[in-house]
Amino acid sequence: MRTMSNAAPSRLATVRGTLWIRRRWWLFLLTSSALLIPCFWHAEIGACDLNSHLYNAWLSQSVAQGLLPGLHFEPKHTNILVDVLLAQILPYFGAAGTERVVAGFGVLLVFWGAFALSSAAANAPPWRVAPLLAMVSYGSIFYWGFLNFYISAGFSLFALALIAGGSLWEWPLVVILFGLAAMAHPFGAACLVALGTYLAIARFVSVRSRLLLTALFLIAAFLVRWYAVYHYSVLPRSVPYFYLLGADQFIVFGPAFLAIAVAALILSLVVVLLRRRDIRRSQWLLFYLMIAITVACSPGGLYSDERFGMMGFLPDRGSLYSVVALAVLLAACRPPRWTTVAWCALAFAYFIGIYRDTGILNRRLDKVNALVAQAKPSRVIAVVPGLPGSRIREDHTVERACIGRCYVWNNYEPSTYQFRLIAEPGNHVVDMDQDALDSMTDGAYTVQPSDLPLNEIYQCGSGAMDLCLAHLNVGQRNGDVAGFIPKP
Repeated sequence: MRTMSNAAPSRLATVRGTLWIRRRWWLFLLTSSALLIPCFWHAEIGACDLNSHLYNAWLSQSVAQGLLPGLHFEPKHTNILVDVLLAQILPYFGAAGTERVVAGFGVLLVFWGAFALSSAAANAPPWRVAPLLAMVSYGSIFYWGFLNFYISAGFSLFALALIAGGSLWEWPLVVILFGLAAMAHPFGAACLVALGTYLAIARFVSVRSRLLLTALFLIAAFLVRWYAVYHYSVLPRSVPYFYLLGADQFIVFGPAFLAIAVAALILSLVVVLLRRRDIRRSQWLLFYLMIAITVACSPGGLYSDERFGMMGFLPDRGSLYSVVALAVLLAACRPPRWTTVAWCALAFAYFIGIYRDTGILNRRLDKVNALVAQAKPSRVIAVVPGLPGSRIREDHTVERACIGRCYVWNNYEPSTYQFRLIAEPGNHVVDMDQDALDSMTDGAYTVQPSDLPLNEIYQCGSGAMDLCLAHLNVGQRNGDVAGFIPKP
C-alpha cells in the first residue's frame, strides 16, 4: 500500500516548481512566449463567446457610470471572473489588448496547470507531451470562448497537481485555488471537488484498491446523472464526436480537424501499447477512463428555470478534462523520444489549420465593421452563424464590431440572469423576451415600434463573407429581407 507522508519542506511541490523556474527561466519564458503566438497573429483572436464578453464589458462601463438605465449589476459569486477582468482592463488596453491579456492568461494557466499535473504523474517535466498540451490549450473550449470555464479549469488543474504530487502542507493552497475556480465557473469547481477527492483517496490505497475506487466513482457519476436527468430538462448534445474520448477538443472549425483528432488518438494508443507494462501499475489509466466514460455518457446540458437557468455544452466542457487526463497518462508512460517528433508534426498541422480559419474570421470582422459603419448609432439584430461546416456554430462577431458604436438588440447575456450584468424590462439596450430572441434567430420576429431604430446584420449567402445589412421597419418580420438564412 502506498501512503502519503508529510514531505520535508525541500520536497514541497511548490518549492520544486519555483526552483525549476529559477533554474530554467529562459525555457519557461521561451515556452510561454511561443504559446501566446496564436493570441497575436491576427487582429482578433476569434474565440466566439469572448466577443460577447468584451461587448458586455463595454456595456458595464456605461452601467457603472449610470448611463444605461434598465441595466444593473447583480451580486454573484460565480461565473464572473472573466467579466470582471475584462471590465477592469478594457479602459486601459482597448478591445484588442484586453482580449489578448485575458485570453493569454487563460492559455498559460491551462497549459502550465496541465503541465504541472503531468509532472506529478511522471515525476519529471513532461516535455515529450508538451506539443499535445499546447494543442489542448487552444482546443474547442478556447475557441468557443467559454473563458470563465476555461480559466476555472486552469485553476483546478493546478489544484489537482498539488493533490496528486504535493505534500499535505500544500493542501491549504487547494482551497485558495478552489475559490478562484468557483469565482470563474461552477463546473470547473465541481470537477475539482470530484477529481480532487478521487486523487486524494488514490494516494492512500493500494493499486488493486484503485480499481474498486474507480468503480465507485463511476457509480456515483451515473447516480448524479440519473438525478439530474430526472429532475431537470435535458439539452441535446452539440456534436456526436464524444466517442473520441477527449480528442474532440481538436475538432474546432471544420471537418478537416477530425483527421487530426483521430491521429492524436492513434498516436496515444501506440504509446499506451508500447508502455502497457508500466501502465498496469499506474493509477492514471483508471483516472483517464473514469473521466472519459463519464463525459461520453453525460447529457448535452441541463436547464432549470427556477434554479440555475441553462448549463449547456457539458460534454464539450468535460472533454477538456478527458484530453488533459490522456496527456497525463502519456506523460506517466515516459513515451519514446520519437513520439515528441510525431506530436510536434501533429501540432504544426493543427496550428496551421487554426491560423487559416481564424484568418477567415478576421476578414469576416472587417466585413461586419463596414456594415456596422453603415448602420450608424442604433440597435442591431445579429443573426450570423459560425463558419460553414464549423463546430463553433454560434458567432458574436457583430458584438465585437458594435463596441463603442451600437447596441446588439439580441445580446443574450443580460437576459439570462447568469452573468453579473442584468437587464430590466423596458430598457433601450437589449430585448428581454426569450421567445422574441429565439424568433429573431429563426427570422420570425415582428418589429415593434419600441425597437426602432433597428438594423439587422445577417447571413445572406453560403460563403463566410456573405453578410448583409437591412434597415427594419415596424411590422416587418426580420426574416423578410433579401437572402435571409437563419441560424442552424
